[in-house]
Amino acid sequence: MSAKPKPALIGGFIVGALALLVLGLAFFGSGKYFQQTTTAVSHFEGSLAGLRVGAPVNFRGVQIGEVAEIRLVYDPEAVATDIPVVMELRPAIRSAMLPSREEVQQLIDRGLRAKLVSQSFVTGQLTVELDLLPNTPVVLHETDPDLIEIPTVPSDIQQVRKTLEELDIEGLVASTSSTMESLDALARSAEEAKMVERLAKVIDDLDTLINDSNAQLADMAGNINAAAESVRGLMIQGGDTMGRLEDSVDGTLSDTRATVRSADAAARKLASTLDQASTTLKTVERALDPAAPMGRDLRRSIVEIGAAARSVRALADVLERNPNALLTGKK
Repeated sequence: MSAKPKPALIGGFIVGALALLVLGLAFFGSGKYFQQTTTAVSHFEGSLAGLRVGAPVNFRGVQIGEVAEIRLVYDPEAVATDIPVVMELRPAIRSAMLPSREEVQQLIDRGLRAKLVSQSFVTGQLTVELDLLPNTPVVLHETDPDLIEIPTVPSDIQQVRKTLEELDIEGLVASTSSTMESLDALARSAEEAKMVERLAKVIDDLDTLINDSNAQLADMAGNINAAAESVRGLMIQGGDTMGRLEDSVDGTLSDTRATVRSADAAARKLASTLDQASTTLKTVERALDPAAPMGRDLRRSIVEIGAAARSVRALADVLERNPNALLTGKK
């Protein structure tokens, strides 16, 4: 006599089977097991540090696949290595973008390219970005005829690095230095031109003043010499004549003293003017190049003007202490 079936056990088995079926459908239906993916390959230049298997493949920011494999291929004949990156693209994208090799070639002709893009500056992870970039070169390696090859372009970082490497830094620095020197020379030239103009004006004023002073001193010297000769002539004459000419001599001596005082004042004024000219020339000298010929001539002029000022000042001191020095000579 057979045992009676247990409805509870049968029901539990059926429920469990249905649950497993639902889970299986959900897993396999949403995964790639029921999807027919399209496999493509790209060859990137430079370092691939940061690119990992499973990294997303995007088209203008929208994920359309992932990196399936990163290979390392060594060519002993060329003594070179190549790192092809294999990508799996989802079937929806395949039907829209990559339905056949012929249409892939059409997209490549229109500018379909792949490049590496930084996914995170913190972690340094990279992703593959697909985009239409016309007017960019097409470089194909054709290492695997079974895979669709998408040409690559340098990443933004690689382009910046290449640009920096191609820059002639030393030439740029030398050119900048030469430009700065030219600007400095131009500024100095303009400043020296102003200084030369000011110096010419100072020299003209100084020359005019010296000529006027020389004329005044010449007139004074003539008057003093005439007065001195008159006094000497009167002193040679006899006693009687001296008595008659005493008043005349006193007047002449008074005029002579006035003339000497005028000469003393003129000498001091000339000395002060020479001092001012020397100070002005020293200011101009500091602004000029010490090695320039104009600088050497200017220093020589300063020395000569200083010596002239000291001589004129010494004459003024002698006239102040002994107004009769022009008549009797320096004692």
